[in-house]
Amino acid sequence: RREYLAIAIGIMAVAVRLIAIDQPYIDNWSWRQGDVAAIARNYYENGFHFAYPQIDWAGDAPGYVGTESPILPFLAAICYKVADVHEWIGRVQAVIFFAASLPFFFLLVREISGELAATWALLFYCFAPLSLFASREFMPDVPSLSLAIIGLYFFLRWIDSAEKRFFFASAILISLSILIKLPSVLIGAPIAYVTLATVYDRRSILLKECDGHRPPLQLLALFVPLFWRGRNSDYERELVLEDRETNNNIESDAFALRARARWWFRHKTGRASAAFSLVASGDGSVHHRGWLR
Repeated sequence: RREYLAIAIGIMAVAVRLIAIDQPYIDNWSWRQGDVAAIARNYYENGFHFAYPQIDWAGDAPGYVGTESPILPFLAAICYKVADVHEWIGRVQAVIFFAASLPFFFLLVREISGELAATWALLFYCFAPLSLFASREFMPDVPSLSLAIIGLYFFLRWIDSAEKRFFFASAILISLSILIKLPSVLIGAPIAYVTLATVYDRRSILLKECDGHRPPLQLLALFVPLFWRGRNSDYERELVLEDRETNNNIESDAFALRARARWWFRHKTGRASAAFSLVASGDGSVHHRGWLR
């Protein structure tokens, strides 16, 4: 039966991802993993203040940063309390979320396109190069995707049965998905399509259970992510005001460096100084803040 084949594919996929699971964060996305790992370690060393994630590249400042909801580094920091700080703790989180999504991904595709398509889809989902790489990284991408897939599956179950337990499971999972990684809000596209198709079809039990005057219940999943992003916007604005003096000092040094570069170019080449001056000053006025971040 294809269910057994799907189970075998899932086991092999997880086994492949566990190879060298204790590898340091030195691969192509090391900078992103380093940030997440720094937040986790700062939770572990400085206290579990969930709403105040800290990074390591802020110099003498405390390093508080506005970011997506730091659920993953917070969980990793809790694990550090038990097993100490290890790279495999961060990497295995993505593997666990990926493994949890496999049966729901298979069931989701099977319900829409049949068992054969679901088996092939699962094979490509498990062994596509990008999937292999991303699903063992200490980053929020694959955990967010996994939660969105599971949430979409429960949403379809809610559409078919109108059972509230499926709705609440879907709302919680999709809300967590968007909290962990904001671009996962794109899961709203298939949800909107399924909702409109159900209304147009007029055969779903859902239409008999819900009156037409209620707002779409699935929008409740957006409340917590929007609240967190709004809080981060206010917090980032406060950080900018607090660090303005430090930034001004750095920008002054950067301006002096650009002035030296323009002087060197004029005296060493004796040509095209006006053009370079225009480009350099334009770069300074437009990008002198952005490159520092």
